[in-house]
Order: sequence, then C-alpha cells, then structure tokens
Amino acid sequence: MKASETDNSGRTTSGLITLGNNPGVVCAFPLHRRVDMVRKIAAALDARSYRSGQRYWSMHVAQERKRLERLGVTSKEIDAEISRYATAVSRALHLPKQYRSTPEGAA
Repeated sequence: MKASETDNSGRTTSGLITLGNNPGVVCAFPLHRRVDMVRKIAAALDARSYRSGQRYWSMHVAQERKRLERLGVTSKEIDAEISRYATAVSRALHLPKQYRSTPEGAA
C-alpha cells in the first residue's frame, strides 16, 4: 500500500503501512548506502564540466530532499542524510583518481 492511500476498510494512511491491525512506519533506505545510485551520480558528475556538475548535483539533492520530506523525515535528519550521501559520492569520484596516481608497482 502506498502512503496516503485508502484501504479496503475505508481507513486512510499517511506515511504508514498497515499489516493486519499493526501499523508500521516507512523508513527510507539511507542514500549513502545505495551503492548503485552513488556510483551512477558520481559517474554523471565526472562526465560533466564543473559548472554543469554543480547544477546537476543541486537539482539531484533538491529532488532527494523533497522525496525525504514527503516521507516525513525531519529537516535535521535530511541534512545529515544529504551530508553522508555527499561524502559517499565524493569518495566514489575521488577513489579511482587516487588509484591512478599510485606510483607503478606500489601496493
């Protein structure tokens, strides 16, 4: 069942999933743990110019922020989530460059 939907008994849910008579809270999977998305965004940023990358990142973060707000995540939690996500994307961007800069034969 999706958030803000009416079930067969006429009850409306908002941010909750009802399993039988037990409501549950929907929790978003942490952005920084979504490895495929982190890699995809890092690759998209790497393929763009600096300015284009800034615009792309700002738009992407705004979309994720709105999605988290719709799930009922607090502003403070969203800020922390975006910060961890930005760190993960930054690491994904810089890790391959670090390995390329390793002297030949170094472990």
